[in-house]
Amino acid sequence: MQGNAVNSEPAKEPVLEITMDAYIPDDYIDNPRYKLELYRRFSDMHYEERSDLMDEIIDRFGQPPEEVVNLWRFP
Repeated sequence: MQGNAVNSEPAKEPVLEITMDAYIPDDYIDNPRYKLELYRRFSDMHYEERSDLMDEIIDRFGQPPEEVVNLWRFP
């Protein structure tokens, strides 16, 4: 009857922890309203729109720091 054994332990959900900084630093964009707008756009963007948003950010604010690139990499 080994094939009919019942596992009484609940299934565990997989957990992925990534330790990195992903935010818009104040020394890159200091306007809180625009930062909030960008956070909203990052969260709403579709994968295909990533390049367009990053191009817009670079055009407006210059080369982004690593923290902003991390937001773009991991939507």
